[in-house]
Amino acid sequence: MAIDAKTCDEITRLTLEMWLDKAAKDDVFLGLTHGKERGHRMADFVDERTTALLKVHFVTRFQSGKGGTARARSMGDVWLKSGGLFNPINVKTGVSGANGQPNLVSLKKLLRALLNDQIDSYYLLFVKFELVPVVRPKVFLVDLLDHLDFATYDDGPGQIMLYEEKFFRAMEDGSCGSSTSIVTKIERLFVLLKDGNRRLISNRERTIVEFEKAIADYKKQSTHAINQSTLGFTDESN
Repeated sequence: MAIDAKTCDEITRLTLEMWLDKAAKDDVFLGLTHGKERGHRMADFVDERTTALLKVHFVTRFQSGKGGTARARSMGDVWLKSGGLFNPINVKTGVSGANGQPNLVSLKKLLRALLNDQIDSYYLLFVKFELVPVVRPKVFLVDLLDHLDFATYDDGPGQIMLYEEKFFRAMEDGSCGSSTSIVTKIERLFVLLKDGNRRLISNRERTIVEFEKAIADYKKQSTHAINQSTLGFTDESN
């Protein structure tokens, strides 16, 4: 079963309360919100502390690897018990307004877990921060499989990615509940998989054609003098 509404609300409330408190007085965290690459620098800090919070207040597990340690490539940063099942939750951190296409999870791993009856949902716990005029968090907990209209897939790295701008414009209500049937979730993931595979094959075929033409053009030239003018070296004496 998906995470029940009461538990969803509790996860969202506790997460928001913690980050409101840290945004007000945690100097270490506030230091991470300045300078270059602040989104990346904030991510590990926020993910670790949010995961720790969930472990304190809920029954949780992690997927174990060798030696009983947490598996590095688990689908969930934490697996949280609700309705008798453990549900994967992936904590995602970012800066409000910094809209891109972040990687979320391996599509094939997710699809296999659904087909093997290991899960019926896949939760994303977003902690987004407005940084101006003051640091202020927003929290969203959603089942990704209810919102695949906002997802795309690249068969190269094999990751589902999110159209952030469209997604957060639609998610201002902080939607949580999972309502899509498992069969529909599987079918929609398979559509994404096929489309990503088609685009990957097309791109690779285009690359081959481009190199074939470049090689043919190269062979037509009678001489080949090395020319490094396009390498962009700096003008330094040494």
